[in-house]
Amino acid sequence: MQFIPFRATGLDHPFHITYSQIKAAMKKASKSKKPVKGRKYAVMDVQTGETYSPKALLKLVIGERRFHSFGFPVGNREFLNSERAKKRKPSGRVDSTNVLLERLFSRTWKLFPSVRELQHLEDYPGVYMLAYSDTSLDGTRVKEKDVFYVGMACEGGLRSRLKEFRKGITDGRCHSGAMRFHRIWLKGEPYRPNGKARFYFVYVPVKCERVKEWRSPSDILRMSKVPELELAAIAQVKSKMHHEPLLNWK
Repeated sequence: MQFIPFRATGLDHPFHITYSQIKAAMKKASKSKKPVKGRKYAVMDVQTGETYSPKALLKLVIGERRFHSFGFPVGNREFLNSERAKKRKPSGRVDSTNVLLERLFSRTWKLFPSVRELQHLEDYPGVYMLAYSDTSLDGTRVKEKDVFYVGMACEGGLRSRLKEFRKGITDGRCHSGAMRFHRIWLKGEPYRPNGKARFYFVYVPVKCERVKEWRSPSDILRMSKVPELELAAIAQVKSKMHHEPLLNWK
């Protein structure tokens, strides 16, 4: 049985905390004459929507438990209730990798935005492709010969990952591909967004819940399409160009 080790003060050996122990504590707390829901800070059972005071559960399950590890959200009670109402929606069909790949290559290039502009981007998991060209590609359909890099984002989301790349080509940090570009192509100089050669990007989001405490098996299945789509995109480029995108060195 899977467990989280917890070493309480004064004990030589850690407790082994399991999912079933946490669930049993919740069940016992629900049957209590004075069930404690948690006034502001609470841990939620996503299956039932019931919230509990972490302190009350800690009396039943020894020590501070790793609720997050087993998928129990912890936080402000009102926030937990609003998040559950907002996020637990029926999931539709999972698109095949071929459908997602066709969607990605049917996109048109857009000029790579600034970090501030990226703030408005969808923050789902997904796959993105970058072009680096001294000829304007803005508004033109993606062609394999123009794909310079294929990347993906899972738990972090597309917005965060692309912001890391944008910062990386400026100061050589955050993103391994961006660091490589900064070192080899720019010789350590910052990327100039108004220079002759510019970055362009396209992306396809895979819409699902990415936060561990809230995601369902269907969400995880959707997320599994992301690395598969990334490799399929690289494979399509190689099938046409006989080499992989130049910035993809892994």
